[in-house]
Amino acid sequence: MHQTLPPAVPPTADRHDRVAPLLPLFRALTALSPDSLVWKNADPALAGDGDVDWVAPPGCWDAIVERVRAWAAEGGLGPVVVCRHVPDGMFVIALRGGGEFFQLDVRSRATYRGGTVFRVQDLLPMAEMDARGFRTLRPGAEGLLKLVLKGSDRAGGQRTRNLQSERVLELISQDATGVRQAAALFGMARGALVAAAERFRAGGWSRPAMLTVELSCRLRALSEPRVAFGRARFRSASMKRCPVLRASIQGRRHPPANHTAWLRQVAESHEVF
Repeated sequence: MHQTLPPAVPPTADRHDRVAPLLPLFRALTALSPDSLVWKNADPALAGDGDVDWVAPPGCWDAIVERVRAWAAEGGLGPVVVCRHVPDGMFVIALRGGGEFFQLDVRSRATYRGGTVFRVQDLLPMAEMDARGFRTLRPGAEGLLKLVLKGSDRAGGQRTRNLQSERVLELISQDATGVRQAAALFGMARGALVAAAERFRAGGWSRPAMLTVELSCRLRALSEPRVAFGRARFRSASMKRCPVLRASIQGRRHPPANHTAWLRQVAESHEVF
């Protein structure tokens, strides 16, 4: 734990000053491990809209933190804060004065309704090298995962706003092979999910098919109670206690107005560089 806090960087006029050097960071993180890739929203992040969603094996997470620290120092950002409260995940944020902070969301596993959807190694067959020099998930696979993780609601319902903001229709429409590859992650529900994706692409929504996907993930959760319990505990406890998660999720990547006092609170339970 680091008790001496580095000074926060004064805010700049243009939010794109914060994200201009992101491409070198993407390349550096890709070079760390052949199992490391951005799994969604690469283009919005590079354009300055949203956080960076990365998957990587836990063995290289410390190296990821060091890369972000070096990148932040070069770009005049900081302090850098590491939050490890998310099960199978890590948030690395770099402050930009009192404004919106940069956030790298790293995970080794994604779940839905308590059941594992993917681990790092599951995504590797669906990865490709972007022409700009970083590894990413192919568009159909990204869109299919977003359809479930971001676009579906309980009992097979849909979250229309999320489906639009996450560009799900665009992604699944351009890559049918990636859709089928990602659907295989859902086991016996793969056929229902492919049908749901086709229905959505045609302008509709299949609640029965998405309910089938949900139930299959709930059944999977029964076979991995540690994972399901960890997620439930995180939602009921850590989200309420962790100031970094509150600023990230509830504050939309903005610290409280008194960010100096907030940093002191953060330093009590987080690594701050």
